[in-house]
Amino acid sequence: MELHSIDDSNLELWKEIGKGGFGQVFKVRHKQWGIPVAVKVLHQSDSMAFTKEVHVMCKANSSHVVQIRGKYIGHPPGIKSVTPVQGLVMDYMERGSLDSLLEHLDGPPPWSLTLRFAHHVAVGLNFLHGLNPQVLHLDLKPSNVLLDCRLNAKVTDFGLAKILSGTSCSSKEEGGTTSYMPPEAFDLSCKPTPASDVYSYAILLCSILRGGQPYPNLPYMSSLLKFRIPEGDRPELDKLALGEAKGLQELINLIKKCWDKDPLARPSFSVCMHKVEGLLEPLKCEIDSDVHKVLKSLVRAIPQPPPPPSPCPAKSRQHSFVRAPALQNVSVCRCYTVWLTFYKTHPSTYIFVLHLWMIHLYFPFFCAALIVLYVFLGTPALPVSTRQISIRASNVSGVQIGNNNNMFIQRSGRHRHRTAPS
Repeated sequence: MELHSIDDSNLELWKEIGKGGFGQVFKVRHKQWGIPVAVKVLHQSDSMAFTKEVHVMCKANSSHVVQIRGKYIGHPPGIKSVTPVQGLVMDYMERGSLDSLLEHLDGPPPWSLTLRFAHHVAVGLNFLHGLNPQVLHLDLKPSNVLLDCRLNAKVTDFGLAKILSGTSCSSKEEGGTTSYMPPEAFDLSCKPTPASDVYSYAILLCSILRGGQPYPNLPYMSSLLKFRIPEGDRPELDKLALGEAKGLQELINLIKKCWDKDPLARPSFSVCMHKVEGLLEPLKCEIDSDVHKVLKSLVRAIPQPPPPPSPCPAKSRQHSFVRAPALQNVSVCRCYTVWLTFYKTHPSTYIFVLHLWMIHLYFPFFCAALIVLYVFLGTPALPVSTRQISIRASNVSGVQIGNNNNMFIQRSGRHRHRTAPS
């Protein structure tokens, strides 16, 4: 199949979104088509590898395999090269890879979505294995499963795929990710078979069920996996977060068949596809709600950009006055500015004036405190004054002196009034 060549004149808005085994991946907008596309640029001008991948991807025309749109030749931004570099123009997958989704969820996806991922990957690989000549992937892992806007899965990255032509795996062509490679792949004289992809499919399902790496301590034992996997070591499937999900045990049994040490004992992708489809059928009514739930969590995880700065500084200052109640009055703001300037230029005088201002504020309280003390502790003694009151009744006269309430009685002689009868 002849592909159209796409150069820099048709592409704009370059943005790097990832790196693969062969090169960098960019999100680019195609000017003529008016849609975003993915451009996979090779690190080196390896014409043989480039031709192989183009040839393989052109044959893989399936709804669950990422489609190639053309071949790229040009000078992408950020890559220094004297000669034009080569690349592939592919469909852009809005939701990234399955690996990034598992990292975001920090656990396994909903059960119905898990089965749909397993079904889509099995459909894609079954299509590749059914081509003539047969196409193998040989690097199946979560980062090579991409998701569209509705979380439909498609396999990609055929950099290690081979068309069966009797070629054996030499040490130069050996590739893949250690934890997803089958036991026979560690034998340098091995010959790739469809069973190699079936084993990688089993480990991929383990990653989905566990919500992460199939071997949690992989960074500390990656060198040991090459020796332990041929001896029968496999990921643990005990205590999964999915619990008692309907059909979970049947899927685990399928996984154990797919990672069998004997390649001939592993089922084909046709068997895997129909088995998973049977498990997914009763849960189809739950898929839409689970997809909506996951997409909603992805939208919430996108960081919101900060609001743009105000083009008018005056408006920005006015907003700050509104937010701070103490500065709502413009005159108060000006007074505050004057006092701040005065403090910076004359600190000692400012402190003296501040003390006077504080005395002025607290003087009424001081006077009120004195009044309270006067009322509750009693009135002070007043100066003693002497008053004399004469009482003339029944020949008795008395004198009251001061306020001591003492009365002195002074007797006088008895006199007969002149008007009294004799």
